[in-house]
Amino acid sequence: MKRFLFYSAYLSLFICSVITIFVWPHRFQKWNSIKPRTDFHGISRQLVPDKALDVRHFIESIPYQMNAQFIYAVLPETKYRKTIIEGHGDCSNLSFGAAYYLLTQNMDFEIIHFLPPNSFLKGGGHVALRVPYILNDGIKRIGVVDLAEGGIPQCDGTSIDISELGKCSSRISILRLPHDKSSFSQYYGKEYLNRVFIGRTPSTDVVRYFRFIEAVHIEVGSEKLEKLIFDGLAVLLGFYYPIYVAPDFFRGHKVEHAFFVAILWLIRITLVLLPAGVLYELGRRWKKRIVPKGFRNNMCVCLFIVHVPL
Repeated sequence: MKRFLFYSAYLSLFICSVITIFVWPHRFQKWNSIKPRTDFHGISRQLVPDKALDVRHFIESIPYQMNAQFIYAVLPETKYRKTIIEGHGDCSNLSFGAAYYLLTQNMDFEIIHFLPPNSFLKGGGHVALRVPYILNDGIKRIGVVDLAEGGIPQCDGTSIDISELGKCSSRISILRLPHDKSSFSQYYGKEYLNRVFIGRTPSTDVVRYFRFIEAVHIEVGSEKLEKLIFDGLAVLLGFYYPIYVAPDFFRGHKVEHAFFVAILWLIRITLVLLPAGVLYELGRRWKKRIVPKGFRNNMCVCLFIVHVPL
């Protein structure tokens, strides 16, 4: 009876967790990918500048589409084709599509996430790249490249790196490489930059995530469903790309963050305990069928009588 109550309570908790994931898949994914990391705060990770992106040629070759929609394609090569080759997608799609190309060229990079604490779950954030690149003068630089904005953020005409975001005394401008794009971006205004946290995903973590998706991916007939399934598997098994951010980002979100992390670990633990529990119960039933309780008692009595000296 006690085992039955325990199993029922645990099963109910598990079902509630699964329902929560289906109701809030975006929150579940985000809170299990954003991770506190102090050594990324206020510093610039050294990129390997052996190879540099010809940024003007790369951006000018993207055929940006009007009213581009979010791309659900989860397979890295497909995302690259739909974004960089065909020009669809939002800032995140374009950055991860470009990441696939950079990896094929053995270029080091980081994916940069603009995270406003109070609205990042509602689409208030932004995504760009930090990569070694060459502009017109042939000089290698390491800095921010914004594919959605179609250019390079600059302070007083000088290209900037991630550590200089928010420190420019004047408004950050965008050096537009496709000249037909608009000249103002809401993401580089001082007011916006002062209230966002900068999250970072190194290329090594992107490689790990891409390789996992390529290894497990099968077509199911719906890109949106594929994204839910395979990104969900990546989160569950620990292959989803992390976003490292300063611990202060979690102020005001500690309960929600802990809640969704706890759900993830409950699902992981269940995947281990469930087969173990089934084997345990099958073993108990097998013992009862092979050696019934009454037979075991009678056998013990017989053995006792046999061993009593006459």
